[in-house]
This record gives sequence, structure tokens and C-alpha cells, in this order.
Amino acid sequence: MRPFVALGAQAVVHTNSVSFFRDVFANRDSRLFPDRLDRTNAEARLVPVRATGSITLADPVRPIVVLPERTTHASTTILVFVPSEGVLSSTAAPTRRPAPARARWTRRSGPTG
Repeated sequence: MRPFVALGAQAVVHTNSVSFFRDVFANRDSRLFPDRLDRTNAEARLVPVRATGSITLADPVRPIVVLPERTTHASTTILVFVPSEGVLSSTAAPTRRPAPARARWTRRSGPTG
């Protein structure tokens, strides 16, 4: 999403993942894979989807409805629905950065915990 945010796109995310995405978009010092957002001062615009509501992105031909859906998989799942086309997509986002892996590799045994 970072390259699109750099171009001015709004990031529509579940409220439970807003702080995660704020951190991701605020980081402008990527050394491994620098991207377009690293090279700009563009402000990230987040559109939060509340856990008890929905939002509609207005368009005269294809409005988009974004709804939260709590699942056993994630508390940040959102459904993106384009009623005029009958298209539904689902996505879940992290709420925080994953902990670093603790496994160690040895030449003989492979990964160990």
C-alpha cells in the first residue's frame, strides 16, 4: 500500500489496525527495499472502518461499501463490496508488528527453537 499512499491514495483500514498502519506509513527510512513513500513527504491519509459500522466510498457508477467482519482469524477483517458488480473481497491486517523470529539456524540441524 505504501507506493499508493505516496501517490495520494487513502488507506481504508479497520480501526484496530490504524496504529499499525500509521507506524508503517510514518517509516520513511527503508534500507532493504526503499519505495516511493520513502522519497516523499506525502501525509498518509487513513480512513478507519469502525468495528460496528460501515463506510461507503461514493462513486456515481460503482460505489464501494466497506464493512468490518470479526472472525476467529483476525479482529481486523474488512469486507469490500461493489454492489453494482457483485464483487466481494476480504482482507485482514495486522494490529502490530510481529515479534522477531527466535529460531536459530545451524549448518547441521537446520532451524532450532
